Amino acid sequence: MKFVKFGSKPRREPVEHYAFPGGYPLFYYVRSDDGHLHCCPSCVNQNRVGTNVASCEGHINYEDETLTCDVCEKKIESAYGEDNE
Repeated sequence: MKFVKFGSKPRREPVEHYAFPGGYPLFYYVRSDDGHLHCCPSCVNQNRVGTNVASCEGHINYEDETLTCDVCEKKIESAYGEDNE
């Protein structure tokens, strides 16, 4: 498994898919040489978020049902949005 590099130093641990406690779905706001991206945890863990990452901040997606990963274009799950129920 590859890890996101912050400058020249790689992350030691993969990022989480869900917040603890609570189990809320996470997405990551990444600032890199390739721009500012909303990324799913899978793309962050696979180091597909660009070069020279300056920061990678985890956020909970509470209600945005239209939020998608800027890298793979997969929908990012929302905690309270009305999904296919």
